[in-house]
Amino acid sequence: MELEFRQRHAQILSMQMQQSLRILRMSEIELLSYIAQVAEENPLVDLEQVDEIIDDGVREFDAFEADSLGDAAEDDDGNYGYLRESSETAEDVWDMRRAAASLQDDLMFQLGALDVTPSVARVAEFLIYSLDERGYLPFYHEELAADCGTDTALVDYCIGLIQGFEPAGVGAHDLRECLMLQVPPDSLEARVIADGLDDLACGCIRSLAERYDVSERDIDIARAAIAALNPLPARGYPGDDIAFAIPEVVVFTTGRDLDVKYCGRFSEPLRIVEFPVTIPGTEATDVSAYLDRHREQIRWLNQSMNMRARTLLACCRAIVAFQEPFFRGITSHPRSMTLADIARRVDMHESTVSRAMHGKYVQCERGCLALTSLFSRSVGGSDGSHTQRELCDEISRLILGEAKDKPLSDMSISKMLAEKGVRISRRTVAKYRDAMGIPAAAARKRG
Repeated sequence: MELEFRQRHAQILSMQMQQSLRILRMSEIELLSYIAQVAEENPLVDLEQVDEIIDDGVREFDAFEADSLGDAAEDDDGNYGYLRESSETAEDVWDMRRAAASLQDDLMFQLGALDVTPSVARVAEFLIYSLDERGYLPFYHEELAADCGTDTALVDYCIGLIQGFEPAGVGAHDLRECLMLQVPPDSLEARVIADGLDDLACGCIRSLAERYDVSERDIDIARAAIAALNPLPARGYPGDDIAFAIPEVVVFTTGRDLDVKYCGRFSEPLRIVEFPVTIPGTEATDVSAYLDRHREQIRWLNQSMNMRARTLLACCRAIVAFQEPFFRGITSHPRSMTLADIARRVDMHESTVSRAMHGKYVQCERGCLALTSLFSRSVGGSDGSHTQRELCDEISRLILGEAKDKPLSDMSISKMLAEKGVRISRRTVAKYRDAMGIPAAAARKRG
């Protein structure tokens, strides 16, 4: 047997340090939920203070909602909207219902307005709750019939019933059927969708005109009509989880300076409630040790929240100083900025800055912004002054100004950007163009 000794350095974080790092990464909503959990487990936490923190958020929302309703009532000229002649269209009504309910709730509401048999209602309800996030029903009819314990004829009938609901296109099996449900069956648009959709996407206007024996102008009109259709029937409905952005930092102008203020709900430490505790059958020393552990938990939690607030405020001050032209409204986009830039300014590690920025928002004259949205790497050029947003805007401007009969290729755009001092490859141009949803030059060609 051979023995060998090795010496190595390792940094081991205690449980308290790990908890402190987790709290630094938490958003305000996550931290509020965590404190509520601690309050349930720790008998020394002042529950009244925790309830006040939670109630403050509820009162802020109620005040905002009351202001919104008050403004709406004033706009109604005292009639509160009940007696005013409305100019809302049917689409506006559907949009309001869409904002107030999920797609499934909306479809179930329409199903309830019909006089159908219990078996049809049962199968239709199963199909409605089988729709995917797009509003499609991507399943074979035989599979659906087996799941419902019925025959395919009833499934086919219920699918046709749902496809007649609003929004148009719901219940389709794929994109082609979704678009077909939104156009008259004998129209040119329906013919193009049925067997010419790929050619239309590639911009083959002339070949489509020859195939359907119509003019190129007719194909252009059909293309515009198809482009106006809704490929995602579920779009516009709220999801199951709604995330609220709560700013913890406010940037405001005082004279000629930009000030940064922390406005989180946890500016004050949690109070410790002291009261005599006796546990039958337990030694006094054990009770004392139990209470000491919970006191230490609250003290460490207060230290962690204090460190979180100080770290967030220090990073935000460095960001505002770095992005001062953006916060003053001089530039439309933030300049190139990385975690390393801020880490050097605040003398912290990049991972600490990343945790401090995660899930945090800042309120400024430009609105409520995610702090992570202010970070971007420089692309092209030796001065590092071009961000991805600026390049996307420049590529979009070049494409909007191109000749429709001779669209710019990705290589041409790359060369035009190089003339302006921005050197990026053709593949980079194609990547940004695809990210903006702009088709290639062959698909943009007209005439």
